[in-house]
Amino acid sequence: MTVEHTPATLFARAVDVKRAMLADARREYEEAPSFVQCTVIHDEFDARYRAVRALSTHERAEFSRKYIAQANEAVVDELYDDAMEHYTDALAVFCYFARGEGASTSTLAYTDYLEDDDGDDEGREIVKTIMLNASACLMNKDLKTHAKDVVWACGHALRVDERSAKAYYRRGKALAALEEHEQAMKDLKRAVEFAPDDAQYARTLAQCTRVHVHREQQARRVFGKMFNAGAPLYDDANNDEKASPLTSERSMSGSLPYDSEVSNEVERVLRDEDLMEKARAMGFDVDEDAFREELVARVREQILRDKLERAKDLGIDLNDERVKQAMEFFERQKAKANVHGRRDALNSLASTWTSYVSPALLALIFCRVAYVIITLITSPLPP
Repeated sequence: MTVEHTPATLFARAVDVKRAMLADARREYEEAPSFVQCTVIHDEFDARYRAVRALSTHERAEFSRKYIAQANEAVVDELYDDAMEHYTDALAVFCYFARGEGASTSTLAYTDYLEDDDGDDEGREIVKTIMLNASACLMNKDLKTHAKDVVWACGHALRVDERSAKAYYRRGKALAALEEHEQAMKDLKRAVEFAPDDAQYARTLAQCTRVHVHREQQARRVFGKMFNAGAPLYDDANNDEKASPLTSERSMSGSLPYDSEVSNEVERVLRDEDLMEKARAMGFDVDEDAFREELVARVREQILRDKLERAKDLGIDLNDERVKQAMEFFERQKAKANVHGRRDALNSLASTWTSYVSPALLALIFCRVAYVIITLITSPLPP
């Protein structure tokens, strides 16, 4: 089918493209720290900055250094707002936002010196210095409030120097303030790697690790209270469709055996209103993504432990390669039957006894049978 491109359709397409470009530009502006956003005051309508940007890299660097020195003096006096204004002035000759035609901020465009293939090393070092100094200033001012800005600034410093211990350390501290402890530990480990003699880096890494371990242990204890190890994870009599699923199979996909079956069981738990009410009574916000993710992880762990115990009772080692082959074999057979609209004896048996035997146990029995079959096929014949 040929699509006719009339002037009207071409115009509409151009409008869509332009709207998307403006949305991207606006998003880039909104995600930048405020001291970078403020570079827009020195945009193309500022004759002085327009003239400086036309100078050589060295001359622009000298211009920036004057403002960096003023900013550093303000930091010493704890005049952090003044310092950030000076860092903005210093940055605006290399990296800056500028408005297009008119004075509307809807047409903002970002000039990124670090993306310039012709960018001089001296200019890149100036940008790195501004980003690192600004990040330190924001940390001194209020790390919790400005954590995201610190992460952004340090990320740009690392674009210049991927071995900057200061950038990794400060970004790690900011990530810890955002309670992203795993990512924080990665950055702090890099900081220690590149500056092994800095005791502050090592202490901060140790502290972040302790907090992370403590929270993991605390989460295990708290979520462990929601599930009695000596009782079923949920009541089969209470598994009617009470609510829409809180999670999808795709979001819970992984490498566990018979993962679709595991996902179904997890969904049943998440739809258990009694369990959710119990969680609320314990002070959990069951609508939070963090709670759901943690709950799913705990449920999956318990289901896996249950599967391993049942497999052990049946004499099956789920880590045995032949068992894995057997599981794959039955999955392929079931897939083939579904594609051709047939139900072989295996699927018929499964559908007949599903209401009497748990799906997990049934899968393990199938694995045991397949294990024997594959063992007989692959074992050498006696002489």
